[in-house]
Amino acid sequence: MTKEELRKISISARSGLGAQFRRQASGQICQRLFSLSSWRNRKTIMCFLTIKDEVETAAIVERGWREGKTVIVPKVEGKKLLCCKLTAWSQLAAGTFGVPEPQEAIVVDPLQLQLVLVPALAFDPAGRRLGYGAGFFDRLLKKTDALRIGLAYAAQIQERLPEEENDCRVEEIITENEIIICSEG
Repeated sequence: MTKEELRKISISARSGLGAQFRRQASGQICQRLFSLSSWRNRKTIMCFLTIKDEVETAAIVERGWREGKTVIVPKVEGKKLLCCKLTAWSQLAAGTFGVPEPQEAIVVDPLQLQLVLVPALAFDPAGRRLGYGAGFFDRLLKKTDALRIGLAYAAQIQERLPEEENDCRVEEIITENEIIICSEG
């Protein structure tokens, strides 16, 4: 099956979960994240901002602020994904692809990131991810040594995803049911 076919199937499966389920599952995913030492011990975190039917991340951003963490969010500029400091919701406006982005970017070097929360349409237990196909996160992840954790609903976990040379894996995946420590396979 091609990546494009997998994308269509994954988008359909995720949207079919229903808003109430996604809201509840997102809360469970957040609680699992907050229980990890990898959350507690890292001060500079990058978190994607939710679009469409993705895991809801507003609670992660707000918890980061309350705990005094530096919260970084992505901003698309050309073919690059910039790491931008976010200190208030009022900084955001619809950006590229309709994704909320800081209007005035306070750019942070990706090497300063300690934890990156990564979205995807699907993951597999080896940490392979299926994104939307533009490669923004893959290019960014090559520039940082931060711990990479994927956030997804259990329905987004596939047995094995195809992988290309430029694809970057995550090291852990958090779903509403479990925390997956990714294998090398």
